[in-house]
Amino acid sequence: MAPRKKTQTKEEILQKKRDAEWKKYERLKNDSQRREELREKGHLKYLKKEKDKGTRKLIKGMTPREHREAKKKWRENCSAYRNKKKALTNITYTYLRENTPDSETSHSSRPTTPQDVDMFKKRINREKKLRYQIKKKKDEEIKLLKRKLLEYRKRV
Repeated sequence: MAPRKKTQTKEEILQKKRDAEWKKYERLKNDSQRREELREKGHLKYLKKEKDKGTRKLIKGMTPREHREAKKKWRENCSAYRNKKKALTNITYTYLRENTPDSETSHSSRPTTPQDVDMFKKRINREKKLRYQIKKKKDEEIKLLKRKLLEYRKRV
């Protein structure tokens, strides 16, 4: 008599299915051409689903009024996202500052909060721009003076 097969539970069957599916996607991801096809297929599927539902409208299909409303919503979402991100970094910095022991050497010149870091970076960039503009003006002035010098030499 042949040995009986061990019956599997639903969970075991599902787990095997998941593993097989995961391995299949890993093989697809490793092949660049198949990966592109898979990505394109997923994108088309997404667009078709959104179009069928009617939940997502393309910009070119919107009236100017709808477009303004959509842009307003985008701005609100964007600012809410930025505010959340800023709050999270503030919380992180506060936590780090409170839970980090004081060192003997203080770094007073270093910014401590994200706002200070941003302000510091902006100032550095502003100074860099100013230096670049000054250098550019001087280069143009030198170029102009050299041109004039050539003209005067030709006259003499």
